[in-house]
Amino acid sequence: APTADVITVELHDAANYANVLRTYPGIHLSQSGTASVPDIDLPDGSYRITIRHRNSIETTSMSAVDFSGATVSYSFGTQASAFGSNLKLIDGFYCIFGGDVNQDGQVEGLDVSDIENGVNAFSTGYLAIDVDGDGSLGISDYSIWENNNNTFVKRIIPVP
Repeated sequence: APTADVITVELHDAANYANVLRTYPGIHLSQSGTASVPDIDLPDGSYRITIRHRNSIETTSMSAVDFSGATVSYSFGTQASAFGSNLKLIDGFYCIFGGDVNQDGQVEGLDVSDIENGVNAFSTGYLAIDVDGDGSLGISDYSIWENNNNTFVKRIIPVP
């Protein structure tokens, strides 16, 4: 399937979330919402999966996932699949929240300042400030940011 965007997948220690065991950058997320991480080099065990994206809230699996099989599959396809139910329902699909362009873990005023600076500079391309991912900056970038800012969207992660 064609690539929709690129994400980073992190595997965290199930007992201590702060301990990032592996980071896999540059993972292609298909337009159907699937991604594959080849060659995971961890011992058998259970790990938390965290998804990071250039302008979205990091999102973590609700519970630890067993990595002892030859193929591991995990779906963020329900609200309950994300820690803290931190997903947004859009057109029948659960999605990670957009608008955290500075990657500080929350959608807030600092993010919109970055978007405004890009608009004023006529920036285009694959940028964190292009919240809707269409290659240019405009009202839909603001709308995504504003909707998530107004509902105080922030990351929800396990704490030891």
